[in-house]
Amino acid sequence: MKKSYFIQTYGCQMNVADSELIEKILIDHGYHKSNEPQNADAIFINTCAIREHAEQKVHSILGRLAKIKKEKPSVLLGVVGCMAQSLKDDLLENKPYVDIILGPDSYKRLPDLLNRNEKDNESLVDTKLSRFEVYDEILPKRNDGINAWISIMRGCDKFCTFCIVPFTRGRERSRSLGSILNEAQDIISQGFKEITLLGQNVNSYNFKNIQFHDLLENIADLEKGMMGANGIVGGGPPMICGAALSAKILGTKGVAVAFAGDGAFNQGTTQEALNLASIWQLPVVFAIEDNGFAEATSSEYAVAGDIVKRAQAYNIASEKVDGLNFFEVHLAAKTAIERAREGLGPSLLQIKTERYYGHFSGDADTYRSDEEKNEMRQNKDCLKIFRNKVIGSSLLNEKQLNDIDDKVLELIDNAVKFAREGAEPNLEDLTKDVYLSY
Repeated sequence: MKKSYFIQTYGCQMNVADSELIEKILIDHGYHKSNEPQNADAIFINTCAIREHAEQKVHSILGRLAKIKKEKPSVLLGVVGCMAQSLKDDLLENKPYVDIILGPDSYKRLPDLLNRNEKDNESLVDTKLSRFEVYDEILPKRNDGINAWISIMRGCDKFCTFCIVPFTRGRERSRSLGSILNEAQDIISQGFKEITLLGQNVNSYNFKNIQFHDLLENIADLEKGMMGANGIVGGGPPMICGAALSAKILGTKGVAVAFAGDGAFNQGTTQEALNLASIWQLPVVFAIEDNGFAEATSSEYAVAGDIVKRAQAYNIASEKVDGLNFFEVHLAAKTAIERAREGLGPSLLQIKTERYYGHFSGDADTYRSDEEKNEMRQNKDCLKIFRNKVIGSSLLNEKQLNDIDDKVLELIDNAVKFAREGAEPNLEDLTKDVYLSY
């Protein structure tokens, strides 16, 4: 009979990506996923030592899991991740029922540790930090969705006085370009629409002199003007200023657009980008997607003042737009782009919208009530609002909209059918587009 595992993730997107690695390792070792900890043979808590709230939650859930361990001693209980790295002594002393304690660089040891003798009551600990481990050869087990993470590097060399990341995740080391592109292809084949590159400091990516901008050139669709995205909060605005400067110097009449959230607006990188764009009168539009939350923190506590007025202080044309109204966003974007093309400089749009789910797939979204979320989805769904507006204005009728939906579904069904009925590839194509010279 197959054994089962349960994994609960706390903290940042890097932890979510690490949990996907752990799941792949467990599945390859013959385990299957359980949705409830009480039904699992192995329980893992992937922890965070950066955010106090996440750390408190881990202590709380370990207290509840102790009851399961008492009722079912054969269950293996593991604490992994940053908290395991930084608080292992506390866990060993105060949580003796924890069987396995693994730091972020030790997940490959899981198969050996799972085979431990059930009578062995000693906690197994491995929190050694590696200068080389990047899990290059493991393709994570991803949950369904639109966005997928790719961890392009691990660790940090900055040693900021306020941050413990170098001590919990080790020194910087980057994955090979080939392994990242291979994972990107795997993600695309699974139907994901977005890829987010992760790392403690992705701008420091460097593998055999291949740097972050080289990686973006390989992974982004530059022919369509897509420069890609990165996992650094506020990392897009300064990068897009470079694209806008290029368009201005070359006289292409191109306009660069950077998307960022209300939390990213507070970053120094974003403020410096606004200042630079104004000084150089760059053809750029800053689209601030304001959904009211910076990760799990309400903008009431995180954003000081008025975003539009703060942008106007840089002498940038700025306005607040109803992000749930397609026509209002379209008109505002059209105006901002035309200004940029005419050489009148940058614009900023504060697009007020909603967030229907948590910040990322591991976000339990406990900071909003179910009633609030249900009301939002019922009455603040931009697609429903669009449908009502075009029908009410006699631009389209119900049948026309339904026909569009049916055509989209037909396209999807035909694409799936084509893929399933397609012939097997020729043997001579086996190594085509596999090897990359760099």
